[in-house]
Amino acid sequence: MPKVCEMPPSLPSALGLGLRALGREPWLVAVGVLVGLVRRTAVWPAWAVGAVVLARGALVAASRHPLDVAASVEGALAPLGAPRFLALVAGLWLAGTALGAVLRVAYLAGALPTLGGAMAGGGG
Repeated sequence: MPKVCEMPPSLPSALGLGLRALGREPWLVAVGVLVGLVRRTAVWPAWAVGAVVLARGALVAASRHPLDVAASVEGALAPLGAPRFLALVAGLWLAGTALGAVLRVAYLAGALPTLGGAMAGGGG
């Protein structure tokens, strides 16, 4: 005779179980917020370097041709086609994205077993 599987909990009861488990493990909230903030700020160096290089190009072009209004725009757009600039910004962005992914996996690897154990009725 086949074994009858138990029905999974409904969505409201599953959310309630998850919130109760989270209440028993409040440290997960603080660590989760910290991981979220670090993940979002990990790509800021790429944007900062890109903005500084473009601004520097505009300032250098404006100082060389002070009466030409379009010189600063051309100077700012000049680095956009340079392979070194593109590789630098892309490398920083990829490194930040990879760091964010690693942090998320590490957080979930620690949080999910804890929450799962608490939802199952264990000590965590």
